[in-house]
Amino acid sequence: MNRIIIVLLFMFIPAIAMPGFIVQESLLYHSWSDDVDDFSYNRLNNWLFFGAGLNKNNTFFLGYSYYQWSKEHIKSDGADPSKIDLTEFGVQITWFMGAKGNWKISGTYSPYVRGTRTLSTVEQEIDGKSYIGSFGYQLPLGKTFFIGGSFNYYNLNISSYTVNDEATEVSETYTDIFPMLEFSMRFR
Repeated sequence: MNRIIIVLLFMFIPAIAMPGFIVQESLLYHSWSDDVDDFSYNRLNNWLFFGAGLNKNNTFFLGYSYYQWSKEHIKSDGADPSKIDLTEFGVQITWFMGAKGNWKISGTYSPYVRGTRTLSTVEQEIDGKSYIGSFGYQLPLGKTFFIGGSFNYYNLNISSYTVNDEATEVSETYTDIFPMLEFSMRFR
């Protein structure tokens, strides 16, 4: 019975969706070097969102999220660097608030998280899921183009990793709070 309801829901989403559509790109690049602790850090985030309007005013959007990020910690004292490089696919809902729809709240759930992690020179294939909560503001630069920024809370749960075809079940968590620069096109 539950499967039938879910299938019917996904069949009718295009029928109830309004003609609004959004394409959004969010970016972050962060690099840090510290001569005192002999440490460097690099991080790159790239996040795409494609959504359809769910109400008459096109303030609610539901769609697909593609998130790719990587980071690297390097100590020049000879210690092995740690790296992570992940790709995530999921579903996102975004709500634009305010008189002009400039304020934004969104939630993303990604059941597909795959990538590699290197710890102490051992490369692992990792598998998990993630959640992202986002709050931001976007300014219009025309009728459809917007630019802005957001603060994001990120939670990654790694459920397993594989080394040399040997899988290990784990329960590990990464959390982060970070800003992103956003560019979006909203079509009504």
